[in-house]
Amino acid sequence: MNKLTRISNFIGKTFAFWAALCAAVAFYFPETFKWVTPHIPLFLGIIMFGMGLTLTPSDFKIIGRHPKAVVIGVVSQFVIMPLTAYSLAVGWTYLPKLPSALFWSVHVRAEQPPTL
Repeated sequence: MNKLTRISNFIGKTFAFWAALCAAVAFYFPETFKWVTPHIPLFLGIIMFGMGLTLTPSDFKIIGRHPKAVVIGVVSQFVIMPLTAYSLAVGWTYLPKLPSALFWSVHVRAEQPPTL
């Protein structure tokens, strides 16, 4: 168990380096990471499960103590962001691909918090 703890600490301390290295390799040699594509849902499930294991009852008590912050966050993410994207898409009609790009950027952003 001690060895596993040391490995975990090493990866945790050098995570930014490994993430930057993998991003650079994927940028310059994308075929290196193509094998990952069909396994992304599995990997996200493992990550979400692992993060869920770290939750404690006190984490949920914080939400109960600050409901206003939760409501502001939900309204901002699911009302203000899509309305802003829609108004930008309607306002900038000279960019034909803009509505699609805004749609995906708003919805991908909306999916990140539940995943992370």
